[in-house]
Amino acid sequence: MENFGDYHDLYLKTDVLLLVNVFINYTIMCLIIPQFKHIHGTGWSYIIDDLNYTQAKAFGLVLNEMDATKNWENHLINVFKSCYVHFKRKIYEKRYDDILANDMLALLTATSEVEINNLFNKIETKKPEWATFY
Repeated sequence: MENFGDYHDLYLKTDVLLLVNVFINYTIMCLIIPQFKHIHGTGWSYIIDDLNYTQAKAFGLVLNEMDATKNWENHLINVFKSCYVHFKRKIYEKRYDDILANDMLALLTATSEVEINNLFNKIETKKPEWATFY
């Protein structure tokens, strides 16, 4: 390992292997192969997670192994739902000012792409690193 990127890549590969192991054990224990509606037309509609980028990407890569017609990001668009509890907690822990925090929280109830983009643009003027991360 020469740098942080090497450690990150190793973590991602390990995370993917652990997730694959979860699916294998699910198959063994339940005698059912996990299926996702956006790939198989039946099965799980979505997975809930806490917006950890590396874990989300690992999950997307596993789905890409099941269906290579979509890249990992497109798979996540179809099946990944963020956990509101974790998202809100991270906002409150950082103690952002009220206006910024309210814009961040409004992302959870935005009803259109235009509204989401407007919120991200407002957030980006105050916290560009946060907007880039999400």
